[in-house]
Amino acid sequence: MRKTLALTEFPNLFVIADTAAGKMQKRYFALLYLQYFLLTAASGLTLFSALTDRTTILVGYLSLLLLASLFSIILAMRRPNQDWYSMRALAESCKTITWRFVMRAEPFEASETIESARLKFADRLHGLLSVHGRASTALVQSADFGDIVTLQMEEIRDLTLEEHKSIYLENRIRDQLHWYQKKAAYNKRMANLFSVIVVLVYLGAIGLTITQLLQDHSGSETILWVSEPLLVLAAAILGIAQAKRYAELATSYTLTALEIQKLELDFKAVEDEAAMAEFVSTAETAFSREHIQWLARQA
Repeated sequence: MRKTLALTEFPNLFVIADTAAGKMQKRYFALLYLQYFLLTAASGLTLFSALTDRTTILVGYLSLLLLASLFSIILAMRRPNQDWYSMRALAESCKTITWRFVMRAEPFEASETIESARLKFADRLHGLLSVHGRASTALVQSADFGDIVTLQMEEIRDLTLEEHKSIYLENRIRDQLHWYQKKAAYNKRMANLFSVIVVLVYLGAIGLTITQLLQDHSGSETILWVSEPLLVLAAAILGIAQAKRYAELATSYTLTALEIQKLELDFKAVEDEAAMAEFVSTAETAFSREHIQWLARQA
């Protein structure tokens, strides 16, 4: 008995889009991190004003600002985050219609011949490419998509109802539940961690400012570390946390996990082909909702 559908056995479009999404995500955050690092470094140059001449400091300050501005322009013009969202949504949409196909759910019901189901699947894949923007257009021009319907997909489609139930429960419902639970916990931890770091940075800036104030009133000419670089650092940390959307995703993923737990309970009532097809359609709609909403929020 076949017990799984590996990701490598999905249509090559899924594999290509999934890989592209990962690369675009890394590119986006690399540009964002560089921008914030350069801004923080520029503010830190003011701490060395007593150690070198003013012209050197200003030249270095201007150079860092120009580089930070360049990365900001690249982010604004090329918008790699939107390409990342588009590719992620494309990959997940491809995964969804693949599960519908192999489980004989709408619009690939058991009453369809394999030839008819293949044609509908190809049409659905083509439709996905048409709605996922410029990134998918570039993908079409550069990628080798291989077989649209793989041999493994057809093998699973031909299995019995009980085999379908076993595969779908373990490799789709519970796999998704574990993923959302793990991601919800991770995002909650990161949201708390970033909040603590920002508070500590602010406290450090306040402490340095008070120390500077006391130093000024004492009449000493000793130059102390100033708080401005810490404030820029705090702003950078807040910007990264906002881009990562830790708090928002922790809540969203928790709610999705709860919905999947309910789906798992409902799955026990599936006893025939018609009920299985209806359940898969409902479940795949639920699995797709998070990515559709995510993509819509970034439009």
